[in-house]
Amino acid sequence: MQLQSPDFEGRDVSHIISYLATLDEVQTVGGDPKIGMVGASYGGGIQLSTATIDHRIDAIVPTIAWNSLAHSLFPNGAVRNGWGTILSTALILTLSRPNERVLPATIAGVLTGKVQQSDLDMFESLNFADRLANITAPTLLVQGTVDTLLPLSQADLNARALLAAGTTTKVVWYCGGHGACLSSVNNGDLVVDRTLDWLDRHVKGEDIDTGAQFEWVDQHGDWYSSDTYPAAQDPTPITAQRSEDQSMLYFPFVGGSGPNPSIITRGLIATLLGLPSGAPAVNAVNLTVTAPDDAETTHVVGAPEVTLTYSGTGTAKHVWAQIVDDETGLVLGNHTTPIPVQLDGQTHTVTVPLEQVAHTLAPGQTLTVQIVTSSFAFLNFYSGGAITIDELSVRLPTLAAGEASQTVAA
Repeated sequence: MQLQSPDFEGRDVSHIISYLATLDEVQTVGGDPKIGMVGASYGGGIQLSTATIDHRIDAIVPTIAWNSLAHSLFPNGAVRNGWGTILSTALILTLSRPNERVLPATIAGVLTGKVQQSDLDMFESLNFADRLANITAPTLLVQGTVDTLLPLSQADLNARALLAAGTTTKVVWYCGGHGACLSSVNNGDLVVDRTLDWLDRHVKGEDIDTGAQFEWVDQHGDWYSSDTYPAAQDPTPITAQRSEDQSMLYFPFVGGSGPNPSIITRGLIATLLGLPSGAPAVNAVNLTVTAPDDAETTHVVGAPEVTLTYSGTGTAKHVWAQIVDDETGLVLGNHTTPIPVQLDGQTHTVTVPLEQVAHTLAPGQTLTVQIVTSSFAFLNFYSGGAITIDELSVRLPTLAAGEASQTVAA
């Protein structure tokens, strides 16, 4: 396993396509087979990898795939210990044979909280992100709003690269992925419907309307769409700030974020995938954000941005930010985002974009931004110290008026 490198697994699939072209059962045009690819997670990555080197593919539907595994596993210098443990265990139990450096790098990160630059370079050297401009196959990117391993930002990076290259691209965000959908029920109908329409249009050549360029689901299970991706933003985002200082100690797990106990209501697989989920924290600095009263519905779509001014001492390298829906008590997207900090006794200010979300707010509805010192998704026992948050502010990205249209699921 070379992490779906175009030079390894990509070449393998290209040879399979050449074999398919020799079969009587496969339709061909000018000797090229009419072929589309679908698949999720690792099965999504192989589509992007292969399409960068083989233009015989007529359409691809990468679902819950990645742009950078290095950033997914080690965001902002932190280690996703939850997913690092799950993935390493799965590779070992299934007797997989990954690149000889993958398991040592991941396990070392889980145990020490550190990853060598040479290992990050190794992950990137096997990646396909720098070749996305080579893809000509129409691409439907499907990503999960509650995916705590490969979040929406991964599909966003892929989409922007493909659109910049002129590739026909559509984006769908659904409640699922490497995580547990707790806010609504996802039966997969829309994803299946959009996938089949995409293949019918671009592989079979049928005259089918594949819908708006961007479709997403909110926390209520309601579907919306925009004719463009990314959807146009309101130039005036929702903002909030606090200047009252508050101190916190670092305690592993105790009083921190996650996991959400509701994951056990979603079945065995969802419970496992939902372990690295966020939940309201007790040991937290809180900031309330209120939706405007003059809008019928406010669509928060994109990456919120948090700025904090702080000081502290200790060995810890991060705090975590999350946003809680005060109506449901659920963390938006189940995400906690690591924020790098320097606990050297000096005062510092840092601004970090959080993981992207898709949420609708009624007039006057409130959310709570939380800064926490422990997240189960990044749980470790080697971080200690104390931090004082002097100032905290947030900017929530909202869509421009009339940008979101409600759609029928399937």
